[in-house]
Amino acid sequence: WTWGDNSKGQLGRTDYKTIGQVHYPNDDPTQPGFDPTLYVAAGLDNTFLVTESGMVYAFGANSAGQLGVEITSPYTPTIPTATPMKDSSGAVITDAVMVSTWKDNTFVLRRDPVTGESKVSVSGLNYYATPQIEVTSVKNIVEISGPYMRTTSGEVWKIDVPNTSVSQ
Repeated sequence: WTWGDNSKGQLGRTDYKTIGQVHYPNDDPTQPGFDPTLYVAAGLDNTFLVTESGMVYAFGANSAGQLGVEITSPYTPTIPTATPMKDSSGAVITDAVMVSTWKDNTFVLRRDPVTGESKVSVSGLNYYATPQIEVTSVKNIVEISGPYMRTTSGEVWKIDVPNTSVSQ
């Protein structure tokens, strides 16, 4: 459920005068294939949902490509409906565990369902959508908060945006 300012589509719906529910595919618990939301992250002008199946839905401001969705021509800086995020190959993300925002950037913690390997997809690196950067050099990531990643051993690493280097 969302309410408040919707000037950038960050509520995930077009009607913002009342409290309302955000809708995305398979959000109805009475229907087969129900995919409940497990995690929500809110940026300044955007919002992200991670579902049980690992999908990430994004809506709101996309001025720096931070929603991880394809930019169309003519350029549309906002996306007011829940739209699936894509990775650097253009495939829809289906292995998300957590999502976090920081400035005009988005960080998606992903875990391979077969190998268990983790990585972080970063979007919003410039003023138009570029392919996301995939951070794979840090292993066993269990949590993200903005550009910070924590591993199972307790180490904390930082992704330097916009240079995309990683430091401990």
